[in-house]
Amino acid sequence: MSSHPMDPTDKTPPPSGTLPRGTLPMGGAPTTPGLSDTGRTPTHRAPITERIPDTHRMHSAEREEVATADTFIADSSAYQGGRTPSTPSGSGEPATLESGEPLPGPDPGTLTREHEGRYQVIDEIGRGGIGRVLLAVDEHMGREVAIKELLPQFLDSGSTDPITRRSQSELRFLTEARITGNLEHPGIVPVYELGQRADGTVYYVMKLVRGQTLQHALKGQDLRGRLNLIPRYIEVCNAIAFAHSHGVIHRDLKPDNIMLGEFGETLVLDWGLAKIKDQKDLRSSEIAGFINRLRENHVSETAMGVPMGTPQYMPPEQALGDVANIDESSDVYTLGAILYEILTGRPPHQEKTPMQTILAVLDKPIEPPQTIEPECPPELAAIAMRALSMTKSERYASAAELVEEVESFQQGRLVRTYRYSNWELARRWALRHRKLILLVLLILAAVGGSWWYRGVADARRNERVERQRRQTVMARVDKIVADVQHGSKGERWIDIYTFKLIALKERLVEQKLIELLENPAIDVRRLAARALGGMNSGRAVKPLMARLNERAETDESVLIEIINALGIIGDTRANDAILSTRKRFGQYSAVWNQTSLAYKMIPQGPPVAGSTAADFHELGRSLENKEQWDEARQAYLQALEKDPDYYRTHNNLGNLYKRQHMYDKAIFHLTRAVELEPGSYNALNNRGLLYTEVDEYEKALIDFNKSLQLKGDNASALNNRGRLHSLMGNYKMALADYEKAIALQPKNVRYLNNAGEIALYNKDFAGAEQAFRKAVELDPGFYFARTNIVRLKFIQKSYHDALIEANIILDQDPNFFAALCWKIRLLLIIGRREEAEVVLQQLKKLPNIENFATEIYEAMSWHFYLGDLEKASSILTDVLAREMPILLRKEYFLLHVPIRIMLGDRTSWKPELSRLVKIAGNTWIDGVLRMLAGDVTREEMRLKAINKQRLLSYYTVTGVMYEMEGRIEEALDAYRRAVEIVHVEQYDWMIAYDGVRRFEGMSRRITGAMLSPLSVVGLRPPIPGPRPAPAPAPAPAPAPTPAPGMNP
Repeated sequence: MSSHPMDPTDKTPPPSGTLPRGTLPMGGAPTTPGLSDTGRTPTHRAPITERIPDTHRMHSAEREEVATADTFIADSSAYQGGRTPSTPSGSGEPATLESGEPLPGPDPGTLTREHEGRYQVIDEIGRGGIGRVLLAVDEHMGREVAIKELLPQFLDSGSTDPITRRSQSELRFLTEARITGNLEHPGIVPVYELGQRADGTVYYVMKLVRGQTLQHALKGQDLRGRLNLIPRYIEVCNAIAFAHSHGVIHRDLKPDNIMLGEFGETLVLDWGLAKIKDQKDLRSSEIAGFINRLRENHVSETAMGVPMGTPQYMPPEQALGDVANIDESSDVYTLGAILYEILTGRPPHQEKTPMQTILAVLDKPIEPPQTIEPECPPELAAIAMRALSMTKSERYASAAELVEEVESFQQGRLVRTYRYSNWELARRWALRHRKLILLVLLILAAVGGSWWYRGVADARRNERVERQRRQTVMARVDKIVADVQHGSKGERWIDIYTFKLIALKERLVEQKLIELLENPAIDVRRLAARALGGMNSGRAVKPLMARLNERAETDESVLIEIINALGIIGDTRANDAILSTRKRFGQYSAVWNQTSLAYKMIPQGPPVAGSTAADFHELGRSLENKEQWDEARQAYLQALEKDPDYYRTHNNLGNLYKRQHMYDKAIFHLTRAVELEPGSYNALNNRGLLYTEVDEYEKALIDFNKSLQLKGDNASALNNRGRLHSLMGNYKMALADYEKAIALQPKNVRYLNNAGEIALYNKDFAGAEQAFRKAVELDPGFYFARTNIVRLKFIQKSYHDALIEANIILDQDPNFFAALCWKIRLLLIIGRREEAEVVLQQLKKLPNIENFATEIYEAMSWHFYLGDLEKASSILTDVLAREMPILLRKEYFLLHVPIRIMLGDRTSWKPELSRLVKIAGNTWIDGVLRMLAGDVTREEMRLKAINKQRLLSYYTVTGVMYEMEGRIEEALDAYRRAVEIVHVEQYDWMIAYDGVRRFEGMSRRITGAMLSPLSVVGLRPPIPGPRPAPAPAPAPAPAPTPAPGMNP
């Protein structure tokens, strides 16, 4: 039998009234039912349409080829994806063997003549390219049989030689019959007779089996139904193993070639492509030739049907056309493909066209069955994947080895191919030893029977005890709730009761606390949220998130507790809900400030596949709010890869670069955001902030004004313009903008804090403290306002009060950098140096402090303050050797210069000064460097010192310069002016103060000499009043304008 396709026009669809199960000839498949062979209609049998199946259920044993010029006639299974064409004959005549070619099997010249009248043909039940299958009755035996016969035009080649007169098609036909007939196995269709009629027609008679193909049985089945076919699959494997033992390779296995009989028979059909090892292969050139033409695209896919060997089940070596390399392992591959389809309901490769399928067989990895059908047995999946290995050596050595593995699975034994976990090994052992386990269980049950009654009694008693325990626990919870509702324990109840509830952690208590999230009492809701966070309650995540809805919870204090609880639990699902809530209340609100740490604690999930620019932008915003700067920048850059003109990302990325002092990049992105969206008041506001930071005040003012023209009630722009006015020395206008911003957002603690600073600059200490206290009242977690109270108390010389305020901050956040810095300074002033040193060690252990702020503080506020100039210089030298933004380098350099001068070094720092001056920059700090280098006059810089901070910097640097020139009176005057400014937190204030201390402490006037500073240990004196000009002393260096991390 051939496995070449036939033209789709050569078949007629089966009648719609055919029964689900029909009559099939073993080894043959019908193509066009309803065609009559003899014209006789039997009267003693049911109509043929009731006894034959649908065409798609019939096996294609009768399929053969007709070779005409460039034409292949497809058989009935072409539309099923079953076959490939053979090499066509150029003449259109049946191909013949060349002279001298050996014939497979016995001499084909002699065939048994049909006994006249033995077979009564009932009907034709299938027709292929060169043959047809008939339903007949064997009158001798009185049974129905299937007769496959070769069509007359493919019989004789016209030769007189008995060897060569048979056509190649006829020889293939005979080979198929003899191969099938020689394989006597229950799983292979029996051939009763091979013969020739008086008119020369060649035929063979087969057993007729009623049933359905495996292909039809698999259709529409779920996994359980398909796995019920595994015993049939084992029979197929045994049949192929038998064929292999006889040197026969099938080469065309597929579910459509496996018949499942009505009474349990499982038979392998269609041996038309089979070959016998060590004998001439009549089909090799056709298979190889077709594959080559298919790969070269010489065959029309619509006309050729399907390739030889069925692409979905074809092993790679057959798909390559490497016919000589097709052996038993090729059939093993195909058996693996059938097992794969049983497990998944689909073949390993399922492409749109045969050519695409062949290419997939060669190049495309096969998906593991578990990815398609997760519930399929992993052992069978491992067996299928090994059988489907691309490399032959990695497959099973034989069909017998494959069936042994499948039987091992069926019998509960270990499958060698699969790697078992310990649990699976234990489960397998239990399945194999069910009887033993049952016996042991029976023994244990018998032994334990005597304990049963006692166990029941104990269980009842334990149940009573447990019920009482739960009642006691819930009574304690109810008592705590009642105390909170009545406020009987004062303001500090929450910490105490939170710990009590956490100690009671169990499912019952967690559920009660979840219910209390909706309690009418605000304090009860706060307590419930905090306790759930302390319990790290995973089951509370969704209820807590639900309370973040704008309509669910309206009290800010409860929302803060809920967000903090979600931060402790750390579930990534809460990210979006928390960010949305924080944005709703706005930056610098109490909700925003008191939930920053909690938001950072929640891990940020990766972007999902197919993320858009908007998705990456939101990811960047989330990471930026978590202060994961590098990750945020990468997310923003990915957003711009998706959409280079996404203005929101340009806006945010510019802000991020500003934060990292990458000002050129910040200017580019913020300007691009303004260009893309001229009406974006936010982009203009942000660019104004950037211009403010780089001292381009006029440009900043233009941007703030434009932003406010677009949105007059933009409180953020009003606050930022107020800060700009403050830096420009317009304190009255600054205060007006701050008041407008506060009117729009009365609870914004940042705006209140800024208004308080304006009052502090004007030395309205009462007004400043009132603003700072109001901010702290609104948000006790806004430590910047309380830090300003510390500064105010320091200016008022109320050092103990200042220390109390610093400790209040540290009670809530022991690692707050500015509060630790102030505490060290205050402890030194009041003479408690040992305590200060302990706090300094704590400060040095803080992680993730930006811009080397800890090292700079230790150098200036500790070693410089205590007179250890060598150590201070060493630390600054080390810091300046590292990579940092250029503006930061300039600021730190100006701290180092006066220390080097005090150490007697008047020259080594000058080359670095020249280098820094040459680096372009228009900031205040650039002007100070040029003044120090002599490129700008002091008078010019005095005109630019338009605010308090610049004045402090100016007077400190000019003091250093006067001191270097020996003009001690002018130096002391400059230092005095500097220390009268309220920016006592700045390092240049400390340098100026040190200059005043040194000169005020001199008892005589010395000119023209540089003096070392007095060694100071312990208490520093307060700021002195004016005195006569002191003698010259070593000049301190100019101090920088405020920089990130420089404020203690």
